[in-house]
Amino acid sequence: MTTRKYFTTDRMGCGAIPALALLFPVAIALMVAGCSKSSGGATASSGFSDCGVDIHQHLNTAPNTAAYLDYAKTLVGLMDQVGIQKSIIMPPPSSSDSSAGAHYAYTEIIPAANSQSGRLAISGGGGILNSMIHASYLAGGAPTAAELNTFEQAAQAIADNGVAGFGEMAVLHLSYRPSHPFIYIPADHPMYLRLADVAARNNLPVDIHLELMSAAGPTPDYFRSASPNNPAILEENQSGFERLLSHNRAAKIVWVHVGWDNTGYMTAQKVRDMVSRHSNLYLALKMLDSPGPIQFNENRPLDNSGALRSEWASLIADYPDRFLLGADEFVGSQSENAAGAPSTSGTWSILSRLPSDTARKLACENPAKIYRLN
Repeated sequence: MTTRKYFTTDRMGCGAIPALALLFPVAIALMVAGCSKSSGGATASSGFSDCGVDIHQHLNTAPNTAAYLDYAKTLVGLMDQVGIQKSIIMPPPSSSDSSAGAHYAYTEIIPAANSQSGRLAISGGGGILNSMIHASYLAGGAPTAAELNTFEQAAQAIADNGVAGFGEMAVLHLSYRPSHPFIYIPADHPMYLRLADVAARNNLPVDIHLELMSAAGPTPDYFRSASPNNPAILEENQSGFERLLSHNRAAKIVWVHVGWDNTGYMTAQKVRDMVSRHSNLYLALKMLDSPGPIQFNENRPLDNSGALRSEWASLIADYPDRFLLGADEFVGSQSENAAGAPSTSGTWSILSRLPSDTARKLACENPAKIYRLN
């Protein structure tokens, strides 16, 4: 794995440019270029506007229900531009500290989802369950039977409320700025294993944010400079993730943000090895509409010319039932998203590089089989 310096427009968005310009002048030049490129014209339709499902989207943290209603309207407008019938929205993963970054429960966005005539579904747990697991891990030691039961009851209550799945959960989540949380939880933590059992019992998937570390190593330079929340060394996490996958084969685990590699370990071969070993592992692709200088772009499914790399093409062809699309866009008001949806358009652009039957699986058929959409 190589060491490099990074910058991204993704989680911060093009609207963050003025506030960041004084801190990162060189990186901001890259950001401006990326934003200009992503906003330079209408987005081509995916061709699946009748059935396409993006399984992983977010609304920005909002001060009240009215704002969430506005953000949901913005998201549906962006979906129409790209050609998406339905999106699953969810809270981002919360740390044990509710003041660190975006923190809201899935119940806060139910009115927003309901306002869009079936275009939006909800996954829950990122704002409730993730913080419970994180607090348990930071406390040290194994959780008690009573704590595990309390956690299981909270997970079951979310399932009983009609969610499409559990998410967004985090095993390793890097911090992009001082107000943005760093989260590390071993994937085989007892509460994660219990969540897998609840998910299997209810036939619901679990969306997991995992910056893959196949071996312990230094935190990439950008993240060390961007936020003091990130440690100097990141722990190995692949073995724990594979133990979670092995724990209950009936639990559908969706590894989100595949193709968006921030650590250098998410190679097509590594992903192939893992999906071949674990029949319950599903992969949600994510890409910006142009390569970002923060990521290890040699591991991006699309090369710099926009062509699908052969190793990813063969991987998708060999496992077409295991791939989904999850753009991970953060959506606010229309003015906040005036530059468009670079992650959504970039992610969904892969469909035009696939055979039509495979593209339909990723866009329409696989989400309907894996998530509870109705």
